[in-house]
Amino acid sequence: VVVSVGSADGAVATASPGTLTFTPANYAVAQTVTLTGTPDADAANGATSLSLTAVGATAATVTVTVTDDDVLGIETSAGSLTIGEAGTGTVGVRLTAQPAGTTVVAIASSDTAAATVTASLSFTTANWNVYQNATVAGVNDPDVASELVTLTLTSGTLPMKTVGVTVTDDDTLGIVTTASAVALGEAGTATF
Repeated sequence: VVVSVGSADGAVATASPGTLTFTPANYAVAQTVTLTGTPDADAANGATSLSLTAVGATAATVTVTVTDDDVLGIETSAGSLTIGEAGTGTVGVRLTAQPAGTTVVAIASSDTAAATVTASLSFTTANWNVYQNATVAGVNDPDVASELVTLTLTSGTLPMKTVGVTVTDDDTLGIVTTASAVALGEAGTATF
């Protein structure tokens, strides 16, 4: 008796060997079927069924559940970024695995008086692994201090991701006078 072994969905799991042969000498000896989970890009568990059929025999079915090893998370192209006070820069954002549907990543600046950022990016099952750029813009201020800002990226229950941004100040500390020259008499006074 030749038993055919087949997976209903090879994209979830495959079975090997494809056939088992039983004879009068080995019919009572168990033969091993090896199941192999098929790697995929999504983070969802998979399920399929394994069918065992033979001519003249009642078919058997085995339910197969494949636990996915992908972890859905947020990934950035850099962990830090340096921009000028009135300049801009970008940081790439993508997901680590294929989501079940549209996933929106919200991006917030810890100090919008120092740097602003693109508010959110949307990822689908088609573009989840392609970096999308979040634009970070330095805010011009009158002081001479550089600022450190943290960008926080969040989406539902996904682990939070942060990117450090250094905003390099472009102001110069100097002394300003109301006149570049003053004329006065030998015993006189003048102000500036």
